[in-house]
Amino acid sequence: MQKRYSLKPDPIDPRDFLFKPMKATAVVSLPDKVDLRQNLSPIVDQLSLGSCTSNAIVSGLREYQLIKDGRPLTRLSRLFHYWKEREIEGTINEDSGAYIRDGMKVLQQVGCSPESLWPYIESKFRDQPSEEATARAGEFKIAEYHRVISYDDMLAALAQEQPVVLGISIYNSFESSTVRNTGMIPVPDTTKETFLGGHAILACGYQTFSDGIQYVLVRNSWGTAWGQFGYGWIPKSFFTQGFVTDMWTGTAEINPEKMTFKEALDILIKEKQILNGYDYWVNFETRLHAGTLTYDDYQFVPLVFQKFAAYLKNN
Repeated sequence: MQKRYSLKPDPIDPRDFLFKPMKATAVVSLPDKVDLRQNLSPIVDQLSLGSCTSNAIVSGLREYQLIKDGRPLTRLSRLFHYWKEREIEGTINEDSGAYIRDGMKVLQQVGCSPESLWPYIESKFRDQPSEEATARAGEFKIAEYHRVISYDDMLAALAQEQPVVLGISIYNSFESSTVRNTGMIPVPDTTKETFLGGHAILACGYQTFSDGIQYVLVRNSWGTAWGQFGYGWIPKSFFTQGFVTDMWTGTAEINPEKMTFKEALDILIKEKQILNGYDYWVNFETRLHAGTLTYDDYQFVPLVFQKFAAYLKNN
């Protein structure tokens, strides 16, 4: 079956929220090996549709979060998510592929329907999801999403048990029998190979092999007959030589009781409308980032959490 490489590489946008590793996962303290497969749902097959973003984001990242958080596994609708991506991009009548950023945005703002309400039937990719499917989507939203900007930050995210959605450039070697049978993805030789397009997969671990090379474990969406039962390995040089175009991750839930004052304020800054009507807000953000908060500023803490709790309750 012919696969489509229709991932659209996301342009850099200064408005993107960036992933920031926790101090405990600084590169110097990363574990030697990470493997998140035990909390990933069964491998799926995107078939001939260009829905790789939805397969990586929905069946990969979001279903992983459900399992890891101890929630019952609900298989989520890749077709619902793919339609919503293309709705944002104005291409609902085309099997056009999508941007990972838009896929993450859909998951945050809309969520995703259960697969049982909008099953993966290729011929229905143009059909608008049902009202019933749309009504259930909000149950599976994520709280926020972040762009990952470096290889080391990606390793840190994996060490924090956060899979990372990757956008990669595909060349002829990706379709070789060696890759298909072993899952070992080589660095393309661009002097001999042809660029075929972009593809989205999920990074879900890493380790250094006996050859001394560090590899990243990835989950593909081409069924269990591909690679190592649906998984493969990409060498570090694939990243450092520019064949990875995008890296994104997301957080399922925000618990304000576990957040620091600064973390809560950062979220409020992203949602300025929460504090509209408070004159205090006029110069608060500037002083926060300048590090000049006073004792009186810290009296604002109860209001921060009060408004933040109200926001979570109503969204």
